[in-house]
Amino acid sequence: MRTILFKIAGYSAVALGFAGIFLPVLPTTPFLLLAVWCFSRSDPRLNRWLMGNRFFGSYLRDYRSGRGIPVSVKFAIVVMLWSTISFSAIVLTDRVWVKILLFTVSLFVSIHVLNQKTARCEE
Repeated sequence: MRTILFKIAGYSAVALGFAGIFLPVLPTTPFLLLAVWCFSRSDPRLNRWLMGNRFFGSYLRDYRSGRGIPVSVKFAIVVMLWSTISFSAIVLTDRVWVKILLFTVSLFVSIHVLNQKTARCEE
């Protein structure tokens, strides 16, 4: 029963992490890290699949090992975050409190990303 619950939680976390790629307020990395944790306790095959994924496997391995985030990835994250949040706040809502919330979340996510260790480029 425990294994099944971990698998369900892992699949759910992958789905939320994937949605987070496209939805500006939903974070991707914490959900994918949660999925790795769940799969490591329930199904080694799924854990290997996630860690070996060609799109985000190296990113998860680097993040999990403490290697850091490359400058180019930090830059892309912050630019995409602020672009999507700005679009959402300016175009999609008229409520001031929602705009304040969106920009506050963006500020703290940016601080978090920029405070992560920067990975060195290996030549």
